[in-house]
Amino acid sequence: MAAALTVTVREDERCVVVVASGELDIATAPILRESLERCTRRPVARVVVDLRQVGFIDSTGLRLLLTTAAQATERRIELALLPGEAVTRLLDLTRLRSRFSLADEP
Repeated sequence: MAAALTVTVREDERCVVVVASGELDIATAPILRESLERCTRRPVARVVVDLRQVGFIDSTGLRLLLTTAAQATERRIELALLPGEAVTRLLDLTRLRSRFSLADEP
């Protein structure tokens, strides 16, 4: 059985923050995908994806982040990742860190 992934969305006057917690893999990626699609289809200037509580991410999760970043660019939305240890490790391993804008805080 796959570990759960929880996703919460909060907004303030500056941006939308999507917080994911758990494991981001082939079984749980649709949960995050749904929230990200809802956020990037709205008129919003900035979306921050807080992944600090993601303990594991596989290639499906990485592909979701890449796809979301491309869609955000098309829609003129600034997308920034707030990566945790697991996400940072995968971005470094795949040499894809430069493909993302990284946030210092939500």
